[in-house]
Amino acid sequence: IYNRFGQLSLAQRWPDVAIKYYELSLTVYKEYYKNKPHPRIALTFYNLGKSYHKLRNVQKTIEHYKKSLAMYEQMYEKTG
Repeated sequence: IYNRFGQLSLAQRWPDVAIKYYELSLTVYKEYYKNKPHPRIALTFYNLGKSYHKLRNVQKTIEHYKKSLAMYEQMYEKTG
């Protein structure tokens, strides 16, 4: 549900609020999936990157996009 609130906040052009919701979402997902790679975690990293992009924070944008990409690569490397 936090991820959805993040999406709604970003759509309303409130990236700072979206980041808070995405961070909450990330905490829940990491605990639920026991820090194992999962599409929801990767998507949340991507959404955080989009939010930081809206705030023009290039370093945080790249950081979160890289985390998202790395997780997707981990997931699909195993399945092949």
